[in-house]
Amino acid sequence: MVWQIGAGGMRKRFQNDSGGALVAVLVMAVIFNFAFLAVNYTVGNATKKSGFRRMNISAINIAEAGKEQALSSFRSGGMVPSANSTVTLFDSIPFGNGHYTVMASTDEDADTVIISSTGFVNEISKTIVVICQVGDCQSPDDSAYNYGIISGGGMTWSGSGTCNTGSAMLHTNGAFQMSGSSNFHCGLLSSVAGITMKGSGDIVGSAIAPNIAMSGNGEITGSKTIGTVNQVSIPSIDLTPYYEHALAHGQVVNGIHITGSSSTVIPGGVLWVNGNFKYSGSGNVTGSIIATGSVTISGSGNFTAVDKYPAIVSRDSDITMSGSGRVSGLIYARVGKLKKSGSGDVTGSMICGGEFVKSGSWNTLTYMNSAPVAPNCSQKTYTEVAWQEL
Repeated sequence: MVWQIGAGGMRKRFQNDSGGALVAVLVMAVIFNFAFLAVNYTVGNATKKSGFRRMNISAINIAEAGKEQALSSFRSGGMVPSANSTVTLFDSIPFGNGHYTVMASTDEDADTVIISSTGFVNEISKTIVVICQVGDCQSPDDSAYNYGIISGGGMTWSGSGTCNTGSAMLHTNGAFQMSGSSNFHCGLLSSVAGITMKGSGDIVGSAIAPNIAMSGNGEITGSKTIGTVNQVSIPSIDLTPYYEHALAHGQVVNGIHITGSSSTVIPGGVLWVNGNFKYSGSGNVTGSIIATGSVTISGSGNFTAVDKYPAIVSRDSDITMSGSGRVSGLIYARVGKLKKSGSGDVTGSMICGGEFVKSGSWNTLTYMNSAPVAPNCSQKTYTEVAWQEL
């Protein structure tokens, strides 16, 4: 009897435990379900936010691409901003996974351009605004324009007197040879192939070359550095715009010789000479002389460049200067020699592809960066001065 009761009691307790377990399972199932939904919502929400962030970043990048396209068009001269205007430059241009629309507005002087570029990705859009300062055509940045005198060949320095180039740098891609009693002042003389000094002339300044050989009484008063000197490229100036400008103003002539005391002002600022140019007068010349052949200048007249044009150019031959007249601007022999024997001062710089030869009693070179800017240059500078995301 006791066993049966005990057995029945055991069976009753087993049934009660089964019911509790079932309830526990149901509760756990509900909790798990809620937890699953919560996790699923959190993950989904994070994924959605991550997607929005990616689209925001993508939209900004697309807006940047639109802005760069606008600047590229302005800088190349493909688009020229008009004063006091607002225009749509690009409308719904596909890019990446979206597209962009760009507008630009200018002030009354057209020296400030405001570019507004909007990038679109699906339903997301982002706009950036950039303010650009417009500048004049940029001069070339060839390192050769940093020198008072530079030659692609050797450099020979002779004669008498003292030539003062101030703190200007002089460079030759060949050897430098100095003789006679001529002294000269400079900031730095550099030679790729070596420096040789003979006679009594001094270099009042510093020098650097792979080797320096000195005989006679001449000295180098500054530092003397023995070391490798790299070549400096002689710039190749595109002369086509100058020819076209001269042609438009009726200033293209065949070989010409100017004499007399009358001054010459070149219409348009550029005289193009097919062949040789020769000058032996006393009148002044205002404008740029560009000859395909040789240039020979004597006499006492002064030459003054206009705008940022070079003063004297020989495209295919030599430049020889033996007069007492002054020259202001760039003196440039693209492939030939540059020979300076006259006493006339130079303000600017002197560049030649061949040898530079100095003789006589030249007194002064005042260095001025004379990097040229061609006529009718349309490639203005656009400098970003402010950027903002709206």
